[in-house]
Amino acid sequence: MALFAAATAAVVVLTGCSAGAPQEPVAGLRSAAPAPQVAERPVAVAIGDSIAFGKGIRQDQAWPSLVAKTHKWQLTDLAVSGSGFLHPGWNGTTFQQQVDQAVKLKPDYILIAATRNDRLEDPAALAQKSTELLGTLRSTFPHAHIIGVTAVWGADQPPQTITMVDDAFTAAIHDVDGTLVDIGFPLVGHAEWVQPDGIHPNPTGQEIVAKTIEAKLAPNALAL
Repeated sequence: MALFAAATAAVVVLTGCSAGAPQEPVAGLRSAAPAPQVAERPVAVAIGDSIAFGKGIRQDQAWPSLVAKTHKWQLTDLAVSGSGFLHPGWNGTTFQQQVDQAVKLKPDYILIAATRNDRLEDPAALAQKSTELLGTLRSTFPHAHIIGVTAVWGADQPPQTITMVDDAFTAAIHDVDGTLVDIGFPLVGHAEWVQPDGIHPNPTGQEIVAKTIEAKLAPNALAL
């Protein structure tokens, strides 16, 4: 009996060893699946005035943010209320300081808009400054997409001086092989699309501006 019990115990021990879970590689030795690559979004900057900044509304409702969202760009909106190529904004700065900031961000896309704030400036000085700043952006970023948008006007009829602003801006954009988006004056006659001041678009007006820009953008202007 003792001999039979010993033999039985041996069988139990051997059976227990063979009945374990199937052998697996040690966790630390397994090949980890490669993490999925997340593509970085293109970097964009916006240079402009209070309309590009989104005065009176949320900044994500301003036209640069709407355009950037459509194209999945990572946007930094540098616009300052009251500023222009020559006209100083509320903090005493012009587009010059915005361009200086843009240089540090290494953008793939540069949204820059002419502004009503420059309409009373000297035409020759305005043309020179526009050419200078656009030239700086192009020489610093030879492969960036420079997208120039003509001045956004409010609900009333624009003065002749705004044509001077747009003409100087248009020439400067063409000089650097940028993409000019002439939006015309889509808000004129539509008081319901602007804020009570008659100047700054409300959220609906900003959407109208953004959609006008999108409709006029050449497809190849956005290809990286």
